[in-house]
Formats: sequence, C-alpha cells, structure tokens
Amino acid sequence: MDIDHDVYYFILDAENRDSAHCVFNGIDFHGGLDNEVSQRVSAAKYLVSSSGSRALADKLSVVHRNRFGNTLVLTGNYNGDLPCLLTTDLQMKWAYAGKVSIRTSDPEFDLETFPTKGIALCGGNWVGALRLGEEGFRLDACARDEIAFAVEESAFCPDWSEGLENPDSLIIFVKSRE
Repeated sequence: MDIDHDVYYFILDAENRDSAHCVFNGIDFHGGLDNEVSQRVSAAKYLVSSSGSRALADKLSVVHRNRFGNTLVLTGNYNGDLPCLLTTDLQMKWAYAGKVSIRTSDPEFDLETFPTKGIALCGGNWVGALRLGEEGFRLDACARDEIAFAVEESAFCPDWSEGLENPDSLIIFVKSRE
C-alpha cells in the first residue's frame, strides 16, 4: 500500500444522499496542503464496499479539513453501501467488517482517549477504519489480497506513526472477535 501516492479515504457517513450535493464524512489516510488534498481527492474515482466495487462518475471536492480527515462534497448523489473506500487503487477489494479486539505495542497507550471519529489503520496489505462504539472496537477494511483477521494482524495509524518497520511506531494489533 502506498498511502503517499494512492488515495485511500474511508467514507463512514453520508448526508443528503439523494440531493445534488451529497456530503461524505470520513477518514483520509494522507494529509497535506489544501491544494494537494484537493488534487488527490479529485483523482479518486473508485468506490469499494461490501456489495462490490464501482467507478464513481460524479465529481468530488474538499469542503472542510480537520486532523482526522476531510469532509467531501459529491456533486451528484450516492445510494451505495456505507462504509466504503474511495480510492485510486483499482486492486482494492472489500476484506472485513466486524468487531475486533486490539492491543498496542505501548502498554501505556490510553485506549479511553480514542478519537470519536475513529482512526485510519494501515496493515501490510490492507487499509481500514477503526472505530470505538458502544459494543467495543469495529474495523472496516479493504485489501488487495485476502487477509485473515482470525489471526492477529499488525497495523499502524498514519497520523501517529511512520510505518510498521519504524522502531518508534505505535503498532496496533488487531484480531477478530467474531
């Protein structure tokens, strides 16, 4: 996965789905300057969800940026499944959706302060959105190859760490609870 060159944006919620200006809320796997984000997002034309993959025919624009992602406006409407992955990577397929247990490489990491919106996770061959809900942690993930969350998978959050091989990275270990 190359989050510096390919676009990976997990759409978690959509407002005004039937209007001419649908609003996507989600998590961007790569930050950058406003013009860089706009260029990257406008290049993303592929949606991956649990019901399959399809090309996005409508235009996207960035309307708001914050630390944990961007709010995108779609000129057109979207009636597909959520969550879904907006990407430039045509090899991505839906891989997992469900409850997970997590632990980290830092025993002092405070999971109680987990961001409400969730975080982006990058594994060896997958990307996902990890969120904390009333029933615990939930992961939605897409991958190029098949992955098995029955075994523990290693991942990092690109907002907090440089990669899996970086010795200073906070590594998050994810395992299915289903």
